[in-house]
Amino acid sequence: MEKLFKLRDEMREDLINGSIFPFWQKYTVDEENGGFYGAVDVDLKIHKDSPKALVLNARLLWTFAGAYRIFKKPEYKALADRAFEYLTKYFWDKENGGGFWMLNADGTVKDSTKMTYAQGFMLYAFSEYVRATGSEEARKYADMVYDYLENECKEGKYYLENARGTGTGNGAITEVGNLSMNTHIHILEPMTCYFRIRHDKCVEESLVNLIEVCARKVYNADEHHFVMFFDGEMNPLPGEVSFGHDIEGSWLMTEAAEVLLEYAEDKERAKALLEEAEEVAINMVNYTLEHGVDTDGGVFDEGHFGGGIVIPNKVWWAQAEGIVGSVNAWQLTKDEKYLDAALKTWEYIKAQVINGPAAEWLASGKNSPDEENSVFLCGPWKCPYHNARAAFEVCERAEKI
Repeated sequence: MEKLFKLRDEMREDLINGSIFPFWQKYTVDEENGGFYGAVDVDLKIHKDSPKALVLNARLLWTFAGAYRIFKKPEYKALADRAFEYLTKYFWDKENGGGFWMLNADGTVKDSTKMTYAQGFMLYAFSEYVRATGSEEARKYADMVYDYLENECKEGKYYLENARGTGTGNGAITEVGNLSMNTHIHILEPMTCYFRIRHDKCVEESLVNLIEVCARKVYNADEHHFVMFFDGEMNPLPGEVSFGHDIEGSWLMTEAAEVLLEYAEDKERAKALLEEAEEVAINMVNYTLEHGVDTDGGVFDEGHFGGGIVIPNKVWWAQAEGIVGSVNAWQLTKDEKYLDAALKTWEYIKAQVINGPAAEWLASGKNSPDEENSVFLCGPWKCPYHNARAAFEVCERAEKI
């Protein structure tokens, strides 16, 4: 237990007083155009004219709403309020629904694509803001995003890469007409959060569907990892293994099943899904720890199907998810090897990823190759969602023990 409490204390300190929140408070608030700047580079230079991405801004709302809910600091509520106001005023399409992919620095629309993944982060953000503040306005926006996802971004049981008729490229990570693991697990997480605030039967069924899709379609039961890409009928396509997504998905599935059991009408179905999700989670964590973690505790980016490393980058978000997935596995099994794995990854983060006081985490560890976000501390994809969430999860899990 002392190991977990030590991890909690160190991660909370880095979050609140160390590298993470002090950076976002000091460098990213856009007092001229509202909201937050679109980019800050590794030299701490603010790029005031950079476009503003929906993913970044939705994640900022989720992060500071969560921070306020957990730590009750008014400065976090102020940042969440700022993010909520900007999202609803500029990103939300008031005529057609959904959120625009990218804005110019002045808030005008740069790219009107409605990527499903990004809509999911709006649902996540609005739902967490409701949890933190009780805002009925945010609840209405969460309801609208849910309806948009189910009606415009879904075909049968599966979620498309982009909403119908809103573009086919941009942030989509697979070929037109194909489907992805990434989209499905990142609709699973907001649907879980939304079910916390909206216990309707239709939301229950949406969450059940996502758990089943992730556990029975996205998860490869023979190899114990996620499949990354699928055709339009959800048949697996050749590809690599994403270790970060596997260990992230392990705990997202168990969280989803736990929340389902808490609020569902059909308790027996929920219990069965929780058992299934827990088994899948342990299998995926075991696979990741065996095949995707370096001797220094760093989590590699991608590997070959069947073994071997393809992309040796140790990206910031995979390290954060490695901690949560390992802690979750320890809680499920009480096997100390998982808690030790989390602590080893944290040691790697402290040595190779944390950039210094009020200087965020680097996109890739100092001893690993650069990746596409390495020039940013704040950027379209570089945000405090993964590392802040890891600290939130460790803090909240420790408090419940």
